[in-house]
Amino acid sequence: MRWSRPEPNIALWDRIFRLLLGLSLAALGVLWPTWWGLLAIGPLVTSAAGWSPFYRLLGFTTCRYRFDENVCDESRV
Repeated sequence: MRWSRPEPNIALWDRIFRLLLGLSLAALGVLWPTWWGLLAIGPLVTSAAGWSPFYRLLGFTTCRYRFDENVCDESRV
């Protein structure tokens, strides 16, 4: 069985939001030695991957797909 990359389901604006959220949570974890830094892992990983397992589970996407290619069309967002 071959491994295939999951279809992207996070648009550019959503990825930027997740990146900023993850960096903010990481900063809270550094400034105050709490568990907030660990919560930053989720938004940072999904932002870098462009794919969210929770969106997949719910059947939700923020991408607009091109008809000829199976890629997230960021130019229309």
